[in-house]
Amino acid sequence: MSRIQLEIQNAWNGNGVTEEVILGWTYANRSEPQIQKYYRIIITKQDAIVYDSKWIESKKQNQISCIFDMEPNSLYFAEVKTEDTEGKKEKSDRVPFLTGINANEWKSDWISAGSKKPFIASKEFEVFDIPESAVISISGMGQFLAKINGTKIGNTVLDGAWTDYDKTVPYSVFNVTELVRMGRNRISIEVGNGWYIGDSSEGRHFYTKGEHGYHSFGPYLCCRAQMTIRFTGSETLQYIMTDSSWELLPSDVLMTNIYGSEDQDASRRVEADDFHDNENIKNVVVLQNGEIPKGVMRAATEPPIIIKKSYSPISAKKTSQGITYDFGQNMALVVEIHVSGKKGQKIRVSCAEKVDSHDVPVPSAHTYCVFTLSGNENDVFIPKFCYSAGRWVTVENAEEGELSGSGIKIHSVIGHFVSSGAEEKGDFKASDPRYKEIFNLILNAIDSNLNHVHTDCPTVEKLGWLETDHLMGPSIMFTRYVNTLWNKISADMRDAQYGPGEEDVDLNDSRLVYGGGLIPSIAPRYARFIHAGDAGSFWDIVPWGSSILLAAEWQRKFYGNDRIIKENYTAAVRYLDYLWQKYKDYRKIYRKEGNKNFLCHGLGDWGIEQGKGESRENIETAFLYKDLKILEDWSDILNKKEEKRKYHDLAEIVLDSYNRVLMKQDSDGRWFYDAYDSDQTKITQVNQAIPLDFGMVPADRIESVRESFIKTLHSGRINSGEIGLRYLFNQAAICGQQDKVHEMLMQEEHPSYYRFIRQGETTLPEFWRDDARSRNHDMMGQIIEWFFRQVAGIWSEDGYNTITITPKIPHQLDWVDCTYYSVTGMIRVYSCFSDGKAIIQVELPPNTIGIITCPRQKDYIWETPKKTVLGGGKIVIKGRKV
Repeated sequence: MSRIQLEIQNAWNGNGVTEEVILGWTYANRSEPQIQKYYRIIITKQDAIVYDSKWIESKKQNQISCIFDMEPNSLYFAEVKTEDTEGKKEKSDRVPFLTGINANEWKSDWISAGSKKPFIASKEFEVFDIPESAVISISGMGQFLAKINGTKIGNTVLDGAWTDYDKTVPYSVFNVTELVRMGRNRISIEVGNGWYIGDSSEGRHFYTKGEHGYHSFGPYLCCRAQMTIRFTGSETLQYIMTDSSWELLPSDVLMTNIYGSEDQDASRRVEADDFHDNENIKNVVVLQNGEIPKGVMRAATEPPIIIKKSYSPISAKKTSQGITYDFGQNMALVVEIHVSGKKGQKIRVSCAEKVDSHDVPVPSAHTYCVFTLSGNENDVFIPKFCYSAGRWVTVENAEEGELSGSGIKIHSVIGHFVSSGAEEKGDFKASDPRYKEIFNLILNAIDSNLNHVHTDCPTVEKLGWLETDHLMGPSIMFTRYVNTLWNKISADMRDAQYGPGEEDVDLNDSRLVYGGGLIPSIAPRYARFIHAGDAGSFWDIVPWGSSILLAAEWQRKFYGNDRIIKENYTAAVRYLDYLWQKYKDYRKIYRKEGNKNFLCHGLGDWGIEQGKGESRENIETAFLYKDLKILEDWSDILNKKEEKRKYHDLAEIVLDSYNRVLMKQDSDGRWFYDAYDSDQTKITQVNQAIPLDFGMVPADRIESVRESFIKTLHSGRINSGEIGLRYLFNQAAICGQQDKVHEMLMQEEHPSYYRFIRQGETTLPEFWRDDARSRNHDMMGQIIEWFFRQVAGIWSEDGYNTITITPKIPHQLDWVDCTYYSVTGMIRVYSCFSDGKAIIQVELPPNTIGIITCPRQKDYIWETPKKTVLGGGKIVIKGRKV
């Protein structure tokens, strides 16, 4: 394998590229520093060069755009050649990528069974030569499972991205060259409901229906496909498209529900050969205008969903409900059951995240699956279009071992952990093994919630609540490559934004109006949470909508992705205009006297207790300031000078008012930020940490506010919900309080990460309590950023071209070993303190600049407290105890 790894950066696995391909590469670490001087990119199709950048003098190795005339549904290959400053030349392997189909290039029809229930559409076709390549684009509304000649297309599950289908209609692109053969072939596409037309039965859970305002996106389930087959040495193309010639069969899926309920009848199951002379074959319905999905076709370039790991049960126990299997791991779960019995017999399958005092599972939501047996010796049940969540699976009406009772025998049960296909990027270990336990606890929650959106939990809601996309952004990006998923999340936010003239009025007496420019708290907008109450609005929350700016900022810092600024800029401007009007109307909305202005309609520091937030004025208004400052920076980057001045001036207005009203002095003369919503003086961790982190504190008062902040840490206990956590941890590190953070992590009682470990949790629960509703939320997992950024000390502001390493090791640790595969290559930091000696070993990727700073810590001083190095090789810095 080449020592240069070339990657397609705007499409997962290179599938679905349109208009331009964006490339980046990493160098394998080596013994000597290396700086790139030139690069050359060559792109070929059928061995013919279609793009040649020629040699370009540049150190750049990421986010490089290549634009050329792309043919739709085609297989291309890219390679890069480089030369360093010493004249050494290298080249990458040829990397394949597939083009998608632009919206105006689709020629196929939307076909359907003309119903809201799952169906199978199929077509037999003949190929008269050996294909050189076959590429297919498929859209199934809502989700689909496609096969060619009986073999599933792709190694993914739950295909069909989640979007606002009225705005964006996703399709997936596959290389099916190995599946298409010369001669007779058959393709089939099975379609399930997903979010497109939500379905339920027997009162099974569908969270967003009813009072939350879910609506179906079309009258019928439907699909569309277009395949292009190319042949060696020939310009002749063969197309396979959905049209009226396709055949229709009923699916064995009788009902499927996105929240984890799916009913299947194995006796209705059909394979490729079953289409011949099947009496149930009908003609498909070709949908007409008014029936087809409304949105614009877009390739799903984010990672699809894969089976990340499979588990066998660690125990099986007969309970009052049936046989309960314990997989030992909570997870986003697709269960596979091998079973035999008589035709028509049924088993019922349910999942749970927790058990009661008698080890009886307690489901978080009323969901279950019913599987009707075919009578074969080994029927297999596995949901096709939904997933559940849990650690325990209960199978009713069946027995293990010898047949008895119902006569239904279970042969095996497997739990498949499903997650985004995002690549794994980081690992962290320390001398205290509890750090690794906490790391794995949070990582399992992250993986459970990375799906077609970043879900809030895989059980009850499955919605894309937006605040975690920036609050958890660094923690996730240190461990998973999510650039394309975050691109998609931004697109979802732009789709969800209220258009001009669009308006909702809160259903309670809160005087809140949701209008043009609002980015609501979830995207896609599968619900409408317009019921504000004492806790504040759940639909208009500033740290949630701010993801249009803040989540994109992490893409810039981690991946060097500046394109997201151009894509989000207009939406960000409209959102800030909306917020500014709310800021100006504060007194009118809330019937306030005086001249004070705030935002306070959101949730404040949500999650400080279950279902509670606080300090709404402090926090919502601080995020308004941060948003304005980012938009000022974006305007500068985009050379919008007038807009830059505008957002600078607005930010100064907010800052002046914020400090004038909230900043006070205690009896010792220390400055602090008071909690505006408290009747008495209240100095909280978060109300100090956020202004410090956002740069809101006047320069001559920073040290004083830090003293007030440090005083709030004396108990060694977390006093924060999800909004303030990352700012709390980061500012504690800056203030030299790493030991206090360690204490916070390891408290015996809540709030505490290690409390969850001691309670036997295998994923991170939703709130700081043993009985939290959801046992699988990642929103409080922001400590992972602290592991990488503050303890190991790895950070960058420019896509890891310039890398700062500043380890800050708590006294409680003897060593830390951290690895992060950044967008420019592998970074490793190993710090060890033993027998009065210390060592820090740093490995940086070639073609980068490293700034290594070693502050005095654990009573050690360093031979070289600060060092600037070229990337490549291993840097060793020694220290001694004083």
